[in-house]
Amino acid sequence: QGDDIAIGEWGRRVPISGIEVTQGRVYTYRRSGETWTETASLVPRESAKWFGRSLAMSGDRLIVGAEQEYADGLMSGGAYVFKRRLDNSTWEREAILQPVPLRAHQSFGAVVRIDGDLAMVSATNDSPDAAGAVYVFGRQGTAWVQRRRLVPHDPNEEELFGRTIDLRGNRAGIGASSGGGPKAGAYVFTRAGNDGWIEHVKL
Repeated sequence: QGDDIAIGEWGRRVPISGIEVTQGRVYTYRRSGETWTETASLVPRESAKWFGRSLAMSGDRLIVGAEQEYADGLMSGGAYVFKRRLDNSTWEREAILQPVPLRAHQSFGAVVRIDGDLAMVSATNDSPDAAGAVYVFGRQGTAWVQRRRLVPHDPNEEELFGRTIDLRGNRAGIGASSGGGPKAGAYVFTRAGNDGWIEHVKL
């Protein structure tokens, strides 16, 4: 993203309450001429694991997935949004995104994407049959609000909908992959109005 990059070390193990856990960490760097300088070392809450396995940057915001974060006693996953300071010196946490509804083991944060004031976060094990879902969030000031929950028109058990996401403006391509079998496919969604999304075609 221009002169900034972010690198996830999601397998980093740290001691928490005397037990080593795979919490993860994200490092950000900024380029000046031919030199890259570390600007931040970002960590999640103690309840998170696999932080940094998926990340994306757009403008002055960075989103990081932590698909094994605990929330309300459930290992549902989470996504962290960071905002770059005006002086470009470092990044500050702006929000922690959680899905509604909240379910155990839904892997929310498996894939994250951001484009301006819009973010998408997949929960590849969402729904009773682990078919998967993608959650759409919009920014209002410094608050991020869930707008939509996207699912395919033909959900299948263990389809892993949301395994890949390509978000560009008013269009999103969402992949579903379950071992490359007949359930695999790609869905194109287009934005309708401020908050609506319509499945346009399955590829």
